[in-house]
Amino acid sequence: METKKIVLTKPFTTIDNQSSNSDGSYKAPNILHQVLNLFKNVRLGSDLSRFKLPPIFNMPKSQLQWYGECVYSTATGVDLLNNINNGKTALDRLISVVAWTISTTRPQSFGVAPYNPILGETHHVSKGNLNVLVEQVSYYFIFRIR
Repeated sequence: METKKIVLTKPFTTIDNQSSNSDGSYKAPNILHQVLNLFKNVRLGSDLSRFKLPPIFNMPKSQLQWYGECVYSTATGVDLLNNINNGKTALDRLISVVAWTISTTRPQSFGVAPYNPILGETHHVSKGNLNVLVEQVSYYFIFRIR
């Protein structure tokens, strides 16, 4: 009787395991190394109007996702929007507005930018009873909050 040998291999993945993070955070590549590699083919007198950046300089998410993720800033447990109405003085309310505005911004990684969205692209984010639908309907951003 002939014996068959079974060889188990690692599952095929399109993601590089060493560069992917399980928590979803993204680190920019070594920017100095990338810039030096980018300019190694540029010569004196070159036409820079046709110069294209490689995809490594883009963040692995679209700009719509970037804007839609500001909803997650409400996940801190403190409802900053309701705190605006609860301020006793105008200064307290102004401080609450500034705190909410700052909380909706996310720091970008240096040296990378999100991909430009295409026409018709949508991104939906839900947090509790707040639903945000961000849609690219023209070359200018229009936001709809329901």
